[in-house]
Amino acid sequence: MRGHLHSSTGRRDGGFTLTELLVAMVLFGLVLGSAYLALQALSRASEAAIQESTFTRNITYPIAQFQKYAMQSQYPLQYADGYRFAFWIDQHDDNTPDLMTFWTDSSGKFYKSTQQYNANKTTTVGTARTAVLSADNANVETGQPLFTYYRKDGAAITTTSTIPANADSVRITIVAKYGTSTMESFGTITFRNRTY
Repeated sequence: MRGHLHSSTGRRDGGFTLTELLVAMVLFGLVLGSAYLALQALSRASEAAIQESTFTRNITYPIAQFQKYAMQSQYPLQYADGYRFAFWIDQHDDNTPDLMTFWTDSSGKFYKSTQQYNANKTTTVGTARTAVLSADNANVETGQPLFTYYRKDGAAITTTSTIPANADSVRITIVAKYGTSTMESFGTITFRNRTY
């Protein structure tokens, strides 16, 4: 007579013990948790890269453009207030003046416009060229002036009509929207071509 042989471990063929299943579930949970943490870190890094790109596009680049041209401005300034700055510049070194204007408005855009004039600055030549430097500007929305003007002694000029004749330097402060928050930065230039 033949008897049934049982293993000494008490394990049945074709299945897993409860302990083996629990160990497998714990290991699976650890792998899922690690993957979740890695995805969260990747998401944070991606968000930081997007925010840096937004800062560069909407703040750093417009400030650099303004500084590049405003340092070459020729007096007298044409127009200046908290949200608009217009000055004469010979952009192409051809002894033909260009009126360059930087401004923002309630549309949330920050613009640069260039219009060429004849030598005595009385007649426009050609068509004005306008570029949007930032599409997420929030200066008007937040009430932060885009431009603040200073006299040679460092005092802020508060009367708009006296800015063109008295401004020795200008500070540009750009506020940009990013999602539900805002970010800002500034740059200051002293006019090189200022004569007294």
